[in-house]
Amino acid sequence: MSCFILQEGASLRTEDMDEGIPFTNVQFREDLLCHMDTKLIKSEVRVGLTQIVPALIKVLKDDANRINGRKYFLKEMKALKSIPEDLNIISLLGYCQEPECIVMEYCQYGDLKSYLKQCKISSNFEGNCRDIKMFVEFLNFAMQIANGLSYLAERDCILRSLAAKNIQVGKAKTCKIADLGMSTAVIDSKEFEARTCGRLPLRWMAIESIMDCVYTTKSDIWSYGIVMWEIFNFGDTPYPEMTPADIIHELQQGYKMPKPSSCSVAIYTMMTQCWNETPSTRPECSDIISNIYTILCKTEEDS
Repeated sequence: MSCFILQEGASLRTEDMDEGIPFTNVQFREDLLCHMDTKLIKSEVRVGLTQIVPALIKVLKDDANRINGRKYFLKEMKALKSIPEDLNIISLLGYCQEPECIVMEYCQYGDLKSYLKQCKISSNFEGNCRDIKMFVEFLNFAMQIANGLSYLAERDCILRSLAAKNIQVGKAKTCKIADLGMSTAVIDSKEFEARTCGRLPLRWMAIESIMDCVYTTKSDIWSYGIVMWEIFNFGDTPYPEMTPADIIHELQQGYKMPKPSSCSVAIYTMMTQCWNETPSTRPECSDIISNIYTILCKTEEDS
């Protein structure tokens, strides 16, 4: 585990972080996830002489485009600084200017996709929903993610990259949207097309985003429906066994992924509403949150 040493008296999150936090003795040892130009590293931050704080560090990959990669990296850091703290959005603790890195809160359960896969292994899942406790946990995940998405939408931030792998699970199984690197807070539409260069997260994208490069809060709702599918399929990859060309063809024909065997008809109905071809007919985050809350209450009453 790597150790970052802060000068004594430096705080982890300050109101004015324009000068950054002075780090020394930087050692990167445990890579967790890689994105287009960045990677996440599990770390520790030592504050002063005694306090040790776990942290998640985002750095530019060695093979990243050093000009554009650095540009968007700094814009993501600025976006995280500008967004007020929220329970379901990962918190910025600070940053370092040399070497450049973003220091975020550490979430002990890791990314949601990996957590879900571990749940599948530990539960000996057999394709049903007999475990009410797990079902309720998954419903809570879905509601928390909708809360985070709503919080960003209220601030005119379109994610473009909502996926289980980009959500961290922290203390008390709290889900936190953790990647703003492709959001409208960081990169505009023309830059987005140029930067992705065909490496689009197509399995999570709305039909209008794939066909017409249109991204709105409603295309994020489509992606949210895909994340719900991931949750109730224990982290499986969407559109399994389909190639990108197959996905595009099938979506144009109105295809929707079948109901996961671990979720109820009511949950699946919400998923399919998120995948309505006409964006305006997709639900709002507030509708999703309300519906999940109703299902949660009924589930707890019946258990």
